[in-house]
Amino acid sequence: MEDLGIDAGNPYSLGTFGDAIVCDYYDGRPLPGNIDPNSEVYLNVTFARNWYFMQALWGSEQQRQLLSVPLYNYIFDYFDAKAAGNTEFQFMFLSSAETNLIDLLATLNILTPDCLRDNYLADLGGQERPHPNCNYTEFASSIILEFYNNGGSPTVVFKYNNVAIPVCSDQVECPYSDFKNLISQNTGGYSPDDYQRDCLGRTLPAFESIFERLGDAFKAKTEGAEHDLGDIINDITGNDDNDNDNNDNNNNDNNGIGDDIKDAVENVVDDIKDIFHRDN
Repeated sequence: MEDLGIDAGNPYSLGTFGDAIVCDYYDGRPLPGNIDPNSEVYLNVTFARNWYFMQALWGSEQQRQLLSVPLYNYIFDYFDAKAAGNTEFQFMFLSSAETNLIDLLATLNILTPDCLRDNYLADLGGQERPHPNCNYTEFASSIILEFYNNGGSPTVVFKYNNVAIPVCSDQVECPYSDFKNLISQNTGGYSPDDYQRDCLGRTLPAFESIFERLGDAFKAKTEGAEHDLGDIINDITGNDDNDNDNNDNNNNDNNGIGDDIKDAVENVVDDIKDIFHRDN
């Protein structure tokens, strides 16, 4: 990279540089160092970027097991309701980052560091890719989960970038129960509560409860009830301002959440006050 006047001396900087040239490519701008998007340099840099992030975030079995649990369970809640005839939903669209898509793909071993490497080596040698569905999530990537009730025998089709992938015993259309069992097996039976415990070091109340209590926090702040605001935030995060020093280290993460919530509430209140004063 030195001959291009670009300093990428460690894996992280090389990865972020790869991010930059991919963004420039899709935005139709000249690439840094006038890199040709059809060149081996582009191939090398984008592979390094893709592989590095995949290895860092989804390289271990526990990462692949845990990270997709909240999203898959969210989807299954809707599918379960549809199978039981308890919802009128016909279509649901979720807009997300590429990392959320990778969570779903990595759990099913559709996208892994190893398959990225195998495809990269094949590209370098001008050979056919051994893993045609193993493509890093570039701009406008999508996952579509099609749910068919089939007269009470529901099935699921998993599509990545509009290509149906046979994820259940080489079948494109999987029995819904088989698909759920596959996800449960590949996630090691983890539940959303396990995710909160192992990834965040704590459990949190249901989102609906959090939003309801945040509404109380906002009201308390606008009415100047500082003590009430603190009590509400402690209730949300599971903290107690009277915790003794021995518990301080165990509650550092929760304290951070409480501070974030308090800051967010105060910022919203300040913004509304600014708007009010401008309008008057």
